Amino acid sequence: MYINPYNSRQLDNGFNISKLNFTWEIVFFRREYVLVKLKFEAPNYISTEVVWDQFFFRVKGNNSNLFYSEKIDAEIHKDYWNLTHPIRPQIDYDS
Repeated sequence: MYINPYNSRQLDNGFNISKLNFTWEIVFFRREYVLVKLKFEAPNYISTEVVWDQFFFRVKGNNSNLFYSEKIDAEIHKDYWNLTHPIRPQIDYDS
């Protein structure tokens, strides 16, 4: 899992990539659904642009039928094992 900053802003002079660090916990899992809770170390550093940063969840290996599609009655190609989702700007409640 990692954060991909919008518009390659990680290449900007002075960008501190460690500000994108986070911890995570899977709080719910069902066959076709997973809910991941993220806790950012620097919440105010996430999605600071008009277009939001992207969260990437890359699944390595397939030891189950997690990527089996009933519609096509086959395994989904490994290129689709990368899940992405935009991350809305965060509010730091601890400050």
